Amino acid sequence: MANRQVQASSRWVVLALSFFMMIGFALSLQALPPLFEQIMQEVSFSNSQAGILMGAYAIPGIFLPFVVAYLASRFDMKKLIIAALTIMMAGLIAFSTAGSFSLLVVYRLVAGIGATVLVVLAPLLITMFFDQKNIGIAMGIFNIAVPLGTVIAANLFGSLGQLLSWRMVLFGVAAFLGAILLLVIFALSLPQKDGGADARGLSKEPAPKFRGRQPEPLAACRDLGFS
Repeated sequence: MANRQVQASSRWVVLALSFFMMIGFALSLQALPPLFEQIMQEVSFSNSQAGILMGAYAIPGIFLPFVVAYLASRFDMKKLIIAALTIMMAGLIAFSTAGSFSLLVVYRLVAGIGATVLVVLAPLLITMFFDQKNIGIAMGIFNIAVPLGTVIAANLFGSLGQLLSWRMVLFGVAAFLGAILLLVIFALSLPQKDGGADARGLSKEPAPKFRGRQPEPLAACRDLGFS
């Protein structure tokens, strides 16, 4: 009973962390449109090239999700999340210091790689820690994050850019991701892979037997004593 209570409380911590990860993703994705006018004053590029900057962030999302899912099944997911947040931070900081359009594209692509890893793993955490009874409300809360981050970026970043400069706004997003990184390091605890232990803290139970009519070869083997 005590173990179930610990797991029940920790899953809400996991939900909060996943929620903040997706807010960080949305802020990183949507940071540029309100700041394009200010960026263009320092780095020359056209409106069509601005679209390239937005597209560069999404390109890794076309090719990497299956690779990330494979890595998540083979390696420690917490380490992958830490690496993803670190890559996103590095891409944002480098982008905020770039002085040419080509470097902006490269650093935007780097940030997109980390974001793709995060987008794959964050919802996976929800499915690991919430059972069928509670996963609906958990996913409902989780899916608020991206619209909320988008609204924040669209309505605040333009004014903050004029007040502080666009580079400082991106530094601020990187700092927010850094805070999430620290929370993940110290607050996220994932179950060890022990060959089938349930992440929700429930006791191991044998898989339910097939209740329908067995195929004839299986039934024959059973009758002969091979089952």
